[in-house]
Amino acid sequence: MRFREGDKVEFIQQGELTQGVVTEIEDTGHSIFYQIDYARNTEIIWITEDKLLPPAPVLKVPQRGDRMRHKIVQVGFLADKGEELIKLLDDGWKILTATYVGDNIEQIGGLVQYVLRKEVAE
Repeated sequence: MRFREGDKVEFIQQGELTQGVVTEIEDTGHSIFYQIDYARNTEIIWITEDKLLPPAPVLKVPQRGDRMRHKIVQVGFLADKGEELIKLLDDGWKILTATYVGDNIEQIGGLVQYVLRKEVAE
């Protein structure tokens, strides 16, 4: 048996991917049937094991603020080198090159610190 009572499963019904919960299992000797509650426990269906899928894993996609907070911890909030400040910049700010930052490190450093303080405050 691949699934147990209480497992979440997915199946295709009337052309749509449907999610449900296994509530009962019946072994007939030559196949296994699962009773599935779906549609907020208002409908029940019996399905064979070959028609069920385990639900796809849910991936957490980091958001912009998560990336900034991670970079702040990783590099340090008050970085004093140009390369470290560039690492703190968000993807949308990559037009600032190392050459430009080289002569204007104090201005860029202040701007980055302002942006980081604003991100942390959110």
